[in-house]
Amino acid sequence: MCGPPKTGTSGLDRLTALPFAVLGAALVLSREIAYGVNLHGDSVNYIVAARNLLAGEGFVNFAGGPYVNCPLYPLLLAAASMGAFDPLDVAGPLNAALFGLTVAVVGRYLRRRLESRFLATWACLVVALSIPLVSRATWGFAHTAFILLATLALIRTDEFLAEGRTSSLVWAAVCSALAWQTLYIGVAVPVAVGLALLVQPNAPRRQRARRAAAVALTAATPMGLWLVRNVLVAGSLTGSRLPIDYDAAATVPGAFGRLLWSGWLHFDLVLLRWPEIGVPAKTCLVAAILIPVGFVFVREHRTPWRTSALSHWRPFYLSGGFAAIYLGLLIPFVMLGAIHYGTVSRYLEPLYVPFLIALVVGLDRFLGHERGRRRPGSLRSPPPERRAGTGGGPGLPAALLMPALSLWTAGQVGPTIDGMRRGPPQCLRQDFCAHPRVGSETLRYVREHPVAGDVYSNLPHLVYLHAGDAGRHAELPRHHRPVPDADVASVGSKRLAKWLARAPDGATVVWLDDPQTNVFYDYDAADMCATPGMTPVAALADGAVFRVNKAEALRARYPSVYESVATGDAGAPTVPAAPAGEGHRGAHAAFDLYLLGTTLAYRKEPCVAEDVQARFFLHLFPADAANLYGHRQRYGFDTKDFDFRQHGVVADGVCLAMVTLPSYPPEIRRIRTGQFVPGEGRLWKAEFEPP
Repeated sequence: MCGPPKTGTSGLDRLTALPFAVLGAALVLSREIAYGVNLHGDSVNYIVAARNLLAGEGFVNFAGGPYVNCPLYPLLLAAASMGAFDPLDVAGPLNAALFGLTVAVVGRYLRRRLESRFLATWACLVVALSIPLVSRATWGFAHTAFILLATLALIRTDEFLAEGRTSSLVWAAVCSALAWQTLYIGVAVPVAVGLALLVQPNAPRRQRARRAAAVALTAATPMGLWLVRNVLVAGSLTGSRLPIDYDAAATVPGAFGRLLWSGWLHFDLVLLRWPEIGVPAKTCLVAAILIPVGFVFVREHRTPWRTSALSHWRPFYLSGGFAAIYLGLLIPFVMLGAIHYGTVSRYLEPLYVPFLIALVVGLDRFLGHERGRRRPGSLRSPPPERRAGTGGGPGLPAALLMPALSLWTAGQVGPTIDGMRRGPPQCLRQDFCAHPRVGSETLRYVREHPVAGDVYSNLPHLVYLHAGDAGRHAELPRHHRPVPDADVASVGSKRLAKWLARAPDGATVVWLDDPQTNVFYDYDAADMCATPGMTPVAALADGAVFRVNKAEALRARYPSVYESVATGDAGAPTVPAAPAGEGHRGAHAAFDLYLLGTTLAYRKEPCVAEDVQARFFLHLFPADAANLYGHRQRYGFDTKDFDFRQHGVVADGVCLAMVTLPSYPPEIRRIRTGQFVPGEGRLWKAEFEPP
């Protein structure tokens, strides 16, 4: 096969990347041991799916529905758990191991393909301490596994094109299939590998087509089966997506902006922090590295499709081609809403390794060009004895390139080292902090003190991961429109009080301090402490835990009505309860009904839990049906059906519920209420006119 021969590497050379791989894995693992793995909604789905796999329940997400994300990462978590550990506990070590393997694979490959030992070592250092890769490995995401598999697929493809070994082609196909099973956008990997096989020089067309088809079939078969399964169990290929809430025309420049200045091209040098020179300085630095490489690339390719140049730059073509295909898929996915704009940085990180490989290959060829230029007739790779580091210095142009390369290196690894040294920051870079929870004291409390019943939180998916399947997990009510600063406190207090009137008695509320999520709330833990019915359980460093006391909440919402009805001082009920044996499917109420002002109270004594399991119906007939809206005008009444747990409490053998009736001008003419079981009919009914 055409292409440069493998450089002779000693056993010591092959171990060049090992110290850097251990360093990268140790950095990730040390953070996770100290603070725990970073968690996000997708992380919760991965971990819960792995738990359900270990429990024999199949692919089920934390909401109890079918899991429709890619299946490989939950399978890896389940396999790493070995049935003896919680997938939440193994997510961190697994990602650390995958990241270390990525560093080792990249280092060994570059040592075989580069002439410069210095560049191969430098690339290992940059990967092991890079901001995007180290930071992402500390999160419970599938991206670290995807980066490793995509890198392996490209490396094995390059080995096959250079050496023609069938085993390399098989590995390339398998890694391509696994990469696609890790992320849906991983389809870029088999596409890139297939195209590389199709354009392979000096190979028959039919042979190239068969190889590309084999890779495509290997990758598409498992994914096709998985997508069919998704349609059968969930009714969609990849699940529902959030609607697009931004201007699609701004997506492309925004995504590229994140790629250039907040993704893998990130600098944290004091000189480059100044806004006046930040972007220009970074641009000049990148240009200082890329322009010389581009000059050599154009010069060696001045003859179109020159076979020697194609083979000489093959790693550059493979990495750059994959990056172009990946970006070409990413931008439409973002514009169509398949990938949310807020997660673009996460999906740009898999480009880091391909871009770095393309960069160091270009620099290596540039250094070889500078050495060869001083030896007539030697524009191609110099012999091994002239490799960088073994004699024949690079010359002045290459020496001038070193300061720019050093600055870029410092801007890459400096913040990572500083972030490790500082101690307990939640992540290495502030814009990677999507949620709390590295070392969260609140989540640790929830995990150590299991809760029973329903759980509400501003971040319910994270609480679910630690609290387990205690009951129904739901989100606290958010505000849906901007609230003036002067009204935030009053609006938030009213919203809490209104929610508490419907919240189930004994429910647990877990509040997590999170700057990004909490902008959607007009109340906080302090407001909860001041709200009657919200009993504090634990005040923690990054949040608080409360228990809903429904009796206290009802007493605060209906102070006079609650005391009079609960104690029996309200006098005779508006509609008395039916005698024993006549309450079911009769014409009389099984509860005492009190209409006090605009409050309708339900009371029963003695009462047991079975008495309030059936749903209550409440039909209100206004004097003028025109005051109703929509189809309700046709029926002539408004429907306010409810579950007892939303408006009532059971205490000391007494069932008590209170509902505030809406105001229809001029008045409500008739009220019909009772209980019913769907599919079975009404258990009891009461109908009366307000006095």
